[in-house]
Amino acid sequence: MQTDSTSGQKTSTSIFGTLNSQQVEAVKEIERPLLIIAGAGSGKTMTVASKIVYLIEMGLNPESILALTFNQKAAEELKVRVTGMLNSSEDLNISTFHSFCKQIIQDNILYTKLNSNFKIITDTTQLVYLTKNINNFGIEHLEFNHEPYTLAEEMKKFISRCKDEAVTPEDLQEYIKKQDKLSTTAEEEAEKEEALDYLNNLRDMLKIYRAYESYKLENNMIDFGDMLYAVYNLLKSKPLILHKYQEKFKYIIVDEFQDTNYIQLQIVSLIAKKHGHLTVVGDDDQSIYKFRGAHLTNIAEFKKIFPDFVEKALEQNYRSTKKIVSVANALIRNSPERTIKNMFTNNPDGEKITVVETPNDTAQANYILEATKQLLNKYSPQDIAILCRRRATAEPIVKAFRKHGVPFNFVGETDFFQEPIIKDLTAFLKIIINPLENNAEIIRVLNRRNYDIKPIDICRFTHYADQNSLSLYETFDHLSKIAVDKFKFLTVKQTLTTIMQNKTRIGILELLHTVLFEQELCKYEIALKNTRNIHLINQFYEFVEEYNHIYPANSLEDFVDYLSFASNFKIEEEDPSKQAVIISTIHSVKGMQYPVVIVPDVN
Repeated sequence: MQTDSTSGQKTSTSIFGTLNSQQVEAVKEIERPLLIIAGAGSGKTMTVASKIVYLIEMGLNPESILALTFNQKAAEELKVRVTGMLNSSEDLNISTFHSFCKQIIQDNILYTKLNSNFKIITDTTQLVYLTKNINNFGIEHLEFNHEPYTLAEEMKKFISRCKDEAVTPEDLQEYIKKQDKLSTTAEEEAEKEEALDYLNNLRDMLKIYRAYESYKLENNMIDFGDMLYAVYNLLKSKPLILHKYQEKFKYIIVDEFQDTNYIQLQIVSLIAKKHGHLTVVGDDDQSIYKFRGAHLTNIAEFKKIFPDFVEKALEQNYRSTKKIVSVANALIRNSPERTIKNMFTNNPDGEKITVVETPNDTAQANYILEATKQLLNKYSPQDIAILCRRRATAEPIVKAFRKHGVPFNFVGETDFFQEPIIKDLTAFLKIIINPLENNAEIIRVLNRRNYDIKPIDICRFTHYADQNSLSLYETFDHLSKIAVDKFKFLTVKQTLTTIMQNKTRIGILELLHTVLFEQELCKYEIALKNTRNIHLINQFYEFVEEYNHIYPANSLEDFVDYLSFASNFKIEEEDPSKQAVIISTIHSVKGMQYPVVIVPDVN
């Protein structure tokens, strides 16, 4: 044990045994607001974990420490680190912002407009609502060229940004009124016209924003932005509630601070203001979520709110080689308005960074394919990551890997609903609803490999239906007159009939469980050890669970209608298979590290 000079308390020397001098200073600073500028690979998770342990060993109740991270994976990693260092399972408050805010809402539900069984809707649900109701909002000025899906995505971004900035529909209305007055005083006619167009578009956005808010309120729903705003509003408008959390959380630590937005800063500032014990950890060089409303200015705002702050920098990189750190320093040095830091490492020099110029996207994808094949002679697949700035860059690479059979996992937004196995599932559901009018879906089911029906037999089957003006489902009753393998066709018919018989007596979730797990669909994929399809099936089931939670009274017809809209959007997907090369957008693997990284499209 050693005695801490600032307090006389005894702390375990093991806390500091693995830390460098900069990290030790950051851990020991507990009296004043602290800004830790943590460079890439500088051991910030270890620093944050050590600080939590240090506070506990100094005698602070673990329940009075609040640590907030950007995502669930980071929260779990931090919790594991702290628990391991303490050699015990303390009552630790380590969570994401959204989980923390959800708990506050649940604990103070009487002060909100929600019922206790409120539902949280996802991005997909938001987009479907906006698309389905595009003609009901009374839009007069917004132009979307008959592409409601594009407008829905833009409106979702707009509403999310309003939530991040704590801008309510009422605030937006006031802003429009003020701008209206200003536009009338413009001297130039062109300036007046431009201002009028801008305000007219805002008026349409306001209509959509209000309709969306009313829809959620009527259905006892909140979105992720609401979680933050509801807590901010509670803390700002209810002094007793604010006081309760100020007294409960004496010390607050916020990780990835550069990726927080305005409203997240306000929440932690309100709670921490009384005691001033707030530590924020971030690096402006690593801000990659500006498109989601993250504010680089939050670091500057922190300094204004807590003028007596102390700043500590973590500059030793433990992750990368000297050559990588040197190149990174040279590149980031040109970024404007950044905090100056001198990153260094004691790691070996390492291999040179390879820069390759290719004439086009196809050539780039082929180069990466061949380079990856060579790397697989030395590295495990999961040690190689191809990190793209945008999804479009990844598409030709994915195509090349798929064509040549190189195993890969794509992490990020995908055309989930366009995956063949998901289309098969959707076909089953459409047939169940109306078997007589879904001929294309029946053909899709007949072509599934698990039924092993020859293409020539499917042609004979469909030809007979066409010649006799029958639906394909009706044609199942005429198999004796068609030269096909009757047993295989009867197997398909029996599967469909069994499911349809259950349609009226069980709910959507149970019905889908029957389709997925009681018929041959999932069993066949398991037999083939097709981990990709098994993952997609499980994710689809989770998608239905979420829908069923939000709309428990809806019918199967309602769900298939919902699917038709949802299929126009990409959703987040992460294949858990381990033995595969990672292809991802950069923001989707934030916080991860790989021995080999290839970055396409760097120009």
